[in-house]
Amino acid sequence: MNIDGSNQTALTSETSECLNPKWSPDGTKIAYTGTGGIWVMNADGSNQTHLTTDNINAYQPTWSPDGTKIAFVTLDPTPWMFSP
Repeated sequence: MNIDGSNQTALTSETSECLNPKWSPDGTKIAYTGTGGIWVMNADGSNQTHLTTDNINAYQPTWSPDGTKIAFVTLDPTPWMFSP
């Protein structure tokens, strides 16, 4: 959207809420919590990729400082980390 709030554009087509958006360190991607876990997409909303499987209760993604990994919170006792 423009700085004045006009020209807003939806980046996802999900009917449920997309939560916890986090910009990648270089500003080219956004990680977020969506239907079925953690997703990542380009800053313009293209190339939406589901990183986690539906059976992982994953949320609150955060990027590593170099942007090569995404960590997140899960109730699953198995440690998980994904490269976008």
